[in-house]
Parts: sequence; C-alpha cells; structure tokens
Amino acid sequence: SLESATWALLKDLVEKDPHFDHGVDGESDGGGRMLGGDLATAAELTDSHVEEQLTGDVGDERFVKYDSRVVRHRLVKEWLERMHEDAPNLKPPETRESTWKNTYDMLAGQMQSPSDVAALDPDAPLRHNVPPGVAAPSHWRRLAPEISKDGTRTAGTNDDHKDELVLLLDIWKDIRQGNVQSAIAQCNKRSSYWRAALLQGGHLHGGHLHRPATAAPYWMPYDEEPPEDEDHAANGTHGTDWGNPERALWLRTCWDLGRKALDAAAAGVGAMGAKGGDDVALMEALIMSTLAGDLETMLKAMTKLSSAGNNGVGVGGGSSWEDRCWAHFTCMEAASIARCLHEHHKRQAEVSLLYPATANHVLSAEQRHVGEITGLLSLNLTDIFAMQGPLSWEDTGSVSAGSSAHESAAASIHHMVQAAAICGRASLDALVTDSNKRQRLLAAALGGGAGSLGGSESVLLPQLQRFGAHLIIFLREVLGHSEDDVNGDDVVSAYVDHLVAHQQVGLVALYTSHINDPATKRRKYVHFMKEVQDPEDRQTCIDLALKHFGDEDQVFQITTTTVDTIRKENSPSARGAGAGAASGMFARTETVEGDVQATNDAIGGGVAGSNKALEVSSTDKRKIQSIPWLCIEPTHKAEAVRQSNVLLCQFFGVGVEEDAEPGGPWKLDAAKLLVERFLDASAMETVHEYARMSDKDGNPFPSLNRHPSEWARVLKEHRCWQAFLGANDAYEEWHAMLVQKEQEQVEFERYEKQYGQHGGGGQQRGFVPLEAAYPLSAREVAAATDTETLYAHAVGAKEFGEKTWERVQMQCNEVHTKQEAAEAALMMVLDFQKSRWNLKEGEAKTMESALVGSKGWMVVGADDDDIGDQYTLIRQRCLPVVIVWLHKVLLDTGRWYKKAAQRMKAVASEANGLWGRVEQIEIAAANIFRKALQVADLVASREYRLYTVLQSEGSNDHHPQVLLKQLNESATELLELTGTLSLDMENPNGPN
Repeated sequence: SLESATWALLKDLVEKDPHFDHGVDGESDGGGRMLGGDLATAAELTDSHVEEQLTGDVGDERFVKYDSRVVRHRLVKEWLERMHEDAPNLKPPETRESTWKNTYDMLAGQMQSPSDVAALDPDAPLRHNVPPGVAAPSHWRRLAPEISKDGTRTAGTNDDHKDELVLLLDIWKDIRQGNVQSAIAQCNKRSSYWRAALLQGGHLHGGHLHRPATAAPYWMPYDEEPPEDEDHAANGTHGTDWGNPERALWLRTCWDLGRKALDAAAAGVGAMGAKGGDDVALMEALIMSTLAGDLETMLKAMTKLSSAGNNGVGVGGGSSWEDRCWAHFTCMEAASIARCLHEHHKRQAEVSLLYPATANHVLSAEQRHVGEITGLLSLNLTDIFAMQGPLSWEDTGSVSAGSSAHESAAASIHHMVQAAAICGRASLDALVTDSNKRQRLLAAALGGGAGSLGGSESVLLPQLQRFGAHLIIFLREVLGHSEDDVNGDDVVSAYVDHLVAHQQVGLVALYTSHINDPATKRRKYVHFMKEVQDPEDRQTCIDLALKHFGDEDQVFQITTTTVDTIRKENSPSARGAGAGAASGMFARTETVEGDVQATNDAIGGGVAGSNKALEVSSTDKRKIQSIPWLCIEPTHKAEAVRQSNVLLCQFFGVGVEEDAEPGGPWKLDAAKLLVERFLDASAMETVHEYARMSDKDGNPFPSLNRHPSEWARVLKEHRCWQAFLGANDAYEEWHAMLVQKEQEQVEFERYEKQYGQHGGGGQQRGFVPLEAAYPLSAREVAAATDTETLYAHAVGAKEFGEKTWERVQMQCNEVHTKQEAAEAALMMVLDFQKSRWNLKEGEAKTMESALVGSKGWMVVGADDDDIGDQYTLIRQRCLPVVIVWLHKVLLDTGRWYKKAAQRMKAVASEANGLWGRVEQIEIAAANIFRKALQVADLVASREYRLYTVLQSEGSNDHHPQVLLKQLNESATELLELTGTLSLDMENPNGPN
C-alpha cells in the first residue's frame, strides 16, 4: 500500500542516509570529484572501485569524494524497485522460449546454401557449429514480413510477435525491479542469448558476476561446463576483471537503439520492421533507454505504453508517478556515476593510454554521453517535485482509472510526503511547520481534499487520518522538535476525534498525549471522557492517561474539568441552547430502582409511596454519574466530595455558578441518588485526612491546591447535606407511617357508623382492624332482663376493651418511635451542635480546629457574620422547610393521639376501667402540642438565630405564614384538650 511504502522510504532515509539529518535537499555538495593523491595508484582503480568510493565508506585511501546525492538517489531508486516488486497483479514470468519458430520455419525453406544460417538473432553464428573452412555468415535475418493477399506488409506471425512481447515485458519487469541479473537469466532460459549478452554490457569493469559459479557464462550454452576458477569458486563469482571496459560504447549503442525504436514505433513500424508492432518497438525503446539512462526516451515510451493498452499480455511500462519517479532517479544515479567515471578515465589517460577506457573513441563517446544525459537532468530535486515540475505530487497517476476521489487524494498526500522525504530534512520539516501543507493533509483526511472531494464516506479517510497523526509524531521525533511546538496538533487532533467517534477507549489517551498544546490536549480528552459511562472503560481511561500523560496533576485537571463540563452542559441555560442531552456513547443500559423516597410531594404536604422509584431527569442523572470519575484515583476522592457539594447546591436551586437554577424546585431524589449511590463511601475519609493535616505536613496532593482548613469546611458542608437528607428521610418515614395509621382509623370510624357503638348481630367483622366481639347489639342489651345474659355481655365488653387498648397501645408506640426519630433528625439540622452530630471519630475535633465546628447548619465560615452568600442562600432555602417539617411532625402526631383517645372513649366504661387509659393518651397528646408550641421559642432563640432565615428576602415567603398557621392550630388543639395553654409537661414518657 501507499502508506507502507511511505514508511519504508522514511525508514530507509533515516537509517541508511548518513546525511539525512543534516539535509541535502538535492543540492550538490561537491561529491564525485577526483581527490588528490598518488596519480598512479588512483589510475589503478577499476570502474567498480570508483563507484564504491563514490557511494560507500571505503577503508583504504579515498581518491573520489563521497557524493551524498548519489546515495540518496540510489536509496530512492531501490525503494521504488521494491514497491514495484510488491505491487499486486504482477504476472509471473513466462517459461516458454522465444525462438520465433514459425518465422524460422519460413526462412528455412528459403535457404540458398548450407552456410546461410536460418537464425534470427545476432549471435546465431556463435551458437551453431560452422564446419571448418566455411565462412560464418556476416549478417542475421530479421522477422520476415507476411504478405497479405492485397500485397501489403503485415506483422510477422502472430505467435512469434506475442512471444517477443511477452519476453520483453518480463525483461522490463526485472529491470524495473532493479534485478538485471534476473533479466539475463530469463533471456538465457528462453534461448534469447543475444539479449542476455546485450544486458551484460552494462556491468562496470572490475566488478564480479553475481551468479552461481556453476552457471554458464552468458555466451556459453547451458549444456557446456564453465571453466573452473579456483580463486572465485568459493564466493560464487566469475573472474576479478569481469565487466565491460568499454562500457561507454555500449551506453551510446543503447541510447541510439532506444531512440530508433521509439521513432519506429511512432512511424507505426515494429522493431523488427513490421507494421503493427508498435508495442514491441515501445518495449524495445523503454528497455534500451533505461539501460542508457535516456530520461527523455524513457518518459515518452512510458506515456505511449500507458495509453496503448495491454494487448492481452499486460503493459509493462506505464506512466504512474512511481514509474516516472523511478525513471528520474535511475537516470540521475547513472548521470552521477557516468560523470565520475569520465573524470577517472581522463586521469587514467594522463598515466597511460593502455587502460581499456582511455582510447580516444571511447573517451569521446563517454564525453558525449555524459553531456547528453546531464542535459536532460537540469533540475534539482526541489524543482522536480514542485507543483509544476515533472514529478508534481499533485499527479495521482498511480491510482487506477476506476478509483474514487478519496483514493486519488490519498495518493496525492502520500506523494507529497514521499517527495518531501526525498528532498530532505527542510522539506520534511515544512510538513509540520507549514500550515498550508498541514491543511491539505487535514482536508484530504476529512473528505475535502484536492478536487472538492465532498463528504462521502470512504475507508481511506480513517487510514489517512491515522497516517497523518503518525507522520506528525514521527517527524517531531526525527526532527527533534521541542514539546512546546504545537505545529501539527491539528492533524493529531483530527485522528483523536476519529478514535473518540469510534469508541476506541484503549487508543485515545495514547494519541492525545502527542498533542503538545496543553489546552487542546485537555479539551480533547475531556470531550472524550465526558461521554464514557461504563465503569470499566472509565477505569481504563484514567489508567491510560496516567501512563501516557506522565503527569498526575494534568490527569487530575482533566478529570475535574470533565465533571465541571458535564455539570455545566446539563445546566438549565445549556439545555435551553440545545446542549446537555446525553449521547449514550459507551453507555450501558441502566435502570435506577428506588430505595430512596421521592420528596417533592412531601414538601408540599403529601407523602410519596414507600416503593416509589426515583424520579431523576436524564440531565440530572448525567451530572450525578460524572462524580464517580473523581472516585477512581484515591487522591481525587476529596475533590469528588467538593464537587458533590457544588452539585447538591445546584439541586436545591442555590449556587454561585451560572449552571445553578436559582429558586428552582428541589431535586431531592437526585440529591439522594448522588449521596447514597454514586459518591464513594471512602471519599469522606480522604477529605478528613486532608483536613486534619497541619501546615508543616505540606499538601499530600498538590494538585488539589487547598488548605486543610478549606477541606474542613468541605467536610462540614457535606455532613450538613447528609444531615439534611437524613432529616428528609426520617420525615418521610414518619409521614408514611402516620398516613397508614390514619387509614386504619378511618376504617374503624366507618365500622362504628355501620354497626353502632358495640357492633351488631354478634358477627365477626374480619375487615375491621379492631374486631368486635360483642354477643349482643345495643338494642338487645336494652331489652334484656335476665342477669345471666347481662353478665355475659359485660364480660364480652371488658374483653373487647382490653383488646382495643392493646392495639391502640401498639400503634401509639409505633407512632411515638417514628415521631421521635423524625424530631431528632430535624433537630440535628436546626440544632447543629457537636453533641448531636452523626460524625465519625475525630471529625468534630478537626472541624473545631478549623473554627467551623460548633456552629449552625451550613455555617462553614470562621466568622458567623460572614458565612458567604452561597451558604446564606442555602440556609434561607432549606431551614424554613425544616422548621415547618418539625412543627408538622409534632402537630400531626398530637392530633393522631387525640383521635386515638377518642377511639378509646368509644369502648371505655366504668366496668372495664379504660377511662384511665383514655386520660393517659390525652396527656401524651397535650405534651406533644406543647412541644409543637415550643418550636416558636426555638425560632426566636438568639442562640440558633433561626428567625433570620424566616425574615430574610431570600427565604421561602410562604413558610412564615404556614408556620404561624400551624402554631395557631397547635394552640387551639391544646386549649381544646386541656382548657389551658400551660406548656408544663405532665407525662413526658407517653402512654404505656
């Protein structure tokens, strides 16, 4: 793929180009010049040794200056050759021989004499055993044209023509992959020995033949054994002086053959002189021009082959960006080596004309070749890859015609990166620092690249986003950019957004850590974390952030910002703007079942059912579910308590932040869900630990950046909220129980109305809580005259009265227990003194040390007169309700006792002795009414200063009136019951 090819190029350049870090950018660094030294010793260097000194690190004395350009050209050329070798849909080489058998048979019938060898290739005389004394033929025959019926010339035999084309295609594939030796082997195996000899001519003089030692030389048929060479049998090579000493003549020949073949193809004449052989001629031109380094002919042949079609066998040339890039770098490498060798040969000529390449005709041909090949390469690398250059990366020729616009954009982007890598460090650095190039990368990755790609989906887009992110990260590392360099953050961020959208929990932290801008990094990870709901995924997010960010303080800031963001996005103002709805990303289905009573009805005087489910809105639930983010890391748990306090203030319509809903309805269900379900129980221990530390101990977790006294205030505030919610629970339990008892009372009264004072007919009434057991009705008692009947009735009445008292006594005890529990819980809020706190060991002392201990509910400041606007509003919102609740508990309990006394009066008589029980219940009711009236004293007390919350402007305006009305009702009830308003308790223990 293009991506793997790009990484392979970058790897090669970084690892194998010693001058990559310093930058070459295609400019000449003086490489290839002859250096000083002993002239005679330098002249002894073979062409192969000169090439090694030009491009390698030689251990002996250097006579040729190292040329970093040639090294880079060769690296790029070899990389392009590997790309072609790994390309898909490459056909394997054919195995059939290319002998032109049909044409050979036609010529065999036309032989004039035995010496007229019927062969089609130049080395045919060498391959045939010519009898002694018979002169070898001085010419070789070409493909004979086939004459059609109308007398016109047509192509040679179709099979011969196709065989020739297949052979040339296979030769080209090997050459394109940089494997000339394989091309030579193909020619030998397929009996095209003269082509094998032609390809051998390009080997440098003094090199080694890289082929098995048991293989025959190119000029020897395979059925003959090669001569033994003891010196080189071990390393698998033939000869130390192998190669072409007059290589310049061979290059000129290839140059001329290539251009003539191209002219023949343009004239519509095949390489063998037949019409319709354009494709064979083009392949001949392409192969010959490649061997000679003729860039102009190579590019023309590639272009023509690309448009000619494959003729059923596959086009070998093509004009893709990679092919043309390979052509340029092949010719640039050849030109550099040719220039260096020409300088070396001229130095040899100064020493002696006996060196093989110093003949005048060789030097002349070499000088001409160097001039021509260099003239075609007048541009440096930067100009070649420019927008209007011959290798502009805007060209997406490597993409097939049926490819999408996204694939074309991806190819363009990869070519841009490859071109920058080839040009050198400065061009690579521009990929990071140049905003225009980064925007091109972003546009292509997001579906809006070159050519107005639009927004259609493509599998290439995520791959391109990933490649862009990897590229920026790689280049920052290779180019040594500082951590403060934010160039490229936009590219990495685009891939992070893709990972977030596709729920890649395990990868987001890794890539986010490579965003250098702290604000962007925090924003991206917060955007990711606020949508994660699953507890296991959340744990993974925190663990990976700690691993990859390497900064616990940064992780804490991100986690805190996540909680803040969720709370604000789901605030009333944000919801009005369309925000705050949970996306459900990573969320698992969850049903909140009620084990906490809904209390909105209770505030208004009603009672929620005992099994009522929690009524929490989706936005409030989302805010509550954000708190566990701060309970994952132990050091963050204290902040979880502080954030919970902020959220609780919001639930009760109080807060200094914009996300509060001033004066809004209470959200008691949400508050209880938060405290009882989502806040880690150990979080308060962490707060207490921080609060009790002295200044000399230092901050155990500097990220929190809070003084121990501030943590003490956080501790008290949360305990205040716990007390308030506990009071609400106790109030609800009392209210629910009282309603149940009142329902039983209603059933009894209905029974009395239906059956009279003592029941009727002697029937058992199972539906009545207090079952009647009288054998006679009231009328029957009045009509009875015998003593025995009246005695039996008296015994039954006494038994019924005792059973009634037992049940009333049991109910009174239940009501009394719930009333005391509710009263104590409510007083814990109103009388928030140390003796009544439900605190753990040491917490009271810690609060006292911070001067927030023995003060009122939600008084968390060191000065009672300066507790802060937020806490003043909380007291004004909540305490009036608690006062009303407290009085309501006492008033309604007293009324229930009063009704119970009336119930007992219905069955009391002098005979059964229940009048004393009736009086006991009435005394208990009177005492409760007296306690209800004492609430007024509690409100007016200067110690508690509760009157301030009732008379302030921010309090609930209707609660003072409600309280006054209830106090009046309490006084009336007491007056009716006792005839006096004395508050002296008569029987503080209640009925027994």
